[in-house]
Amino acid sequence: MRTISLTLFIITITFFATGQSLVDTNKIWSEININYMDQITETYFIKFSGDTIIDSLHYKKVFYSYDEFMTTWDNYSEYIREDSTKKIYYKYQNDSEKLLYDFEVNIGDTIYIEFPVLWKVYVDTIYTENILGINRTKIILIDTGGSQGVWCEGIGNVTLYASSLFLQVNSFSPVVGG
Repeated sequence: MRTISLTLFIITITFFATGQSLVDTNKIWSEININYMDQITETYFIKFSGDTIIDSLHYKKVFYSYDEFMTTWDNYSEYIREDSTKKIYYKYQNDSEKLLYDFEVNIGDTIYIEFPVLWKVYVDTIYTENILGINRTKIILIDTGGSQGVWCEGIGNVTLYASSLFLQVNSFSPVVGG
């Protein structure tokens, strides 16, 4: 059994996601931030664009738009990359990169997700499902409290972990696909 450290990058229901790569410059993601304590919900958009090299590694820049028509895009020194082994990494400014997803896990693997504290999940089931004409690997994760999450290759996390994590939950939904 392997143990893997990850950073939480939650992605929910997909509308038009195509292709197997999560780090795709043709996708735009809609992020919903829900702060249950303050009863605040906000939505903004994320896209990956522009190449950059950091420590000899190739990243895409992460851009944000806060207007519903997506006319202005800002970058806050955030970067994302996907390697040839289906691992996806995130880097913020000068921090070390964090592993977001590893789609090469096996049933029984233990995964530690860093957000911002360590959160432990187990790989329960791995199967393939046809979504919009594309066969995608889906991975069912179970946390120590019994809550279930599902990763979908090319899309990300298709469930929220609100019951097991924190009072603030981030969720991503691709709104256009490539």
